[in-house]
Amino acid sequence: MHIAFDGGCFQQGILGGIYQVACGFLNAAKAYLPDLEVTLVCDPRSGLARSVALDGLTWRPRIAYAEVMGLVDESALWPYTTDPNVRFWVDGEMLPAIFEGGMARYEGPPPKRSFAIISRTSLNPEDAEPRRRQHGVQIDKISIKEGRRSTFVEGQDRRLSTGFFASGNPGRWTDGAGFVPLSLFPPKVASIIVDVAYTPLQKYHMGRGTAANAVVEARRRRNDFARALTLSALGDRLREEGCDAYFVNHFTPINIPGLVNVAWAYDLIPVIFPHYFHADAQANFQENLGVFAMADRVYAISECTRRDLISRGSIPESCVLTAGIAAA
Repeated sequence: MHIAFDGGCFQQGILGGIYQVACGFLNAAKAYLPDLEVTLVCDPRSGLARSVALDGLTWRPRIAYAEVMGLVDESALWPYTTDPNVRFWVDGEMLPAIFEGGMARYEGPPPKRSFAIISRTSLNPEDAEPRRRQHGVQIDKISIKEGRRSTFVEGQDRRLSTGFFASGNPGRWTDGAGFVPLSLFPPKVASIIVDVAYTPLQKYHMGRGTAANAVVEARRRRNDFARALTLSALGDRLREEGCDAYFVNHFTPINIPGLVNVAWAYDLIPVIFPHYFHADAQANFQENLGVFAMADRVYAISECTRRDLISRGSIPESCVLTAGIAAA
């Protein structure tokens, strides 16, 4: 007999309960059927199967790598632009910038209530978790002119605080709305010129709108189609190798065409208590619910989980069996 098995837990850094269930099940199955062949299905975008994780098995299974998961980063669908769209917010009014000499210029009366440098924002790909934040433009220098007098404010000036942050560069980044303190502007003058020398990010994801939404939808359909082709090719490859079934074990929640699809179900906590989970975890579990609904058989680790699957997951009773994970 030859089965494919969700290899996601063998790619993780934490070898917890789901990993322990996988090792216990596969080792017991191998002991019961010495001729059993197992292929771990792994998505290479989650890394390679880790040797320390594979050491939990009494033998080395085959490994099949394929990009079978849904989008890892939804932001990849969004169209982007290289234009940060710099403009000014002065006393409650949005004003376009004049671009001259590689700088954004404001000409007009000095602000009385507020003056902000506005731009598009995106996550900086050079930032590491968990300090990722929205970057607007890096402020290199600000020049404030009144007649023949000029005041220069360097980008690293600590007075640039509201809407500004340092990130290891010479200047400070805006978060899309950097407010220049009113104390930097000359009082009792009729007109000033503010020149802002800035450095943008390489690209900015565009905001939601008719055009952007249409592009996103087209890219999503193309991505879904490519994923369906990948899954179909994987199913053909596994069947050619004599594989009969695919066991889902939470991390790689997919159905492989042409195989008997089986799934382990641990609990429905993300459904019952969604407020304890981040959006990405909830999205991942929605994929699991889809797999449960389409699986030929679901093994619940407890009678409570079985009842939840039937009542909350709308899974037919005949498809769900209770399989205790602590059995000898």
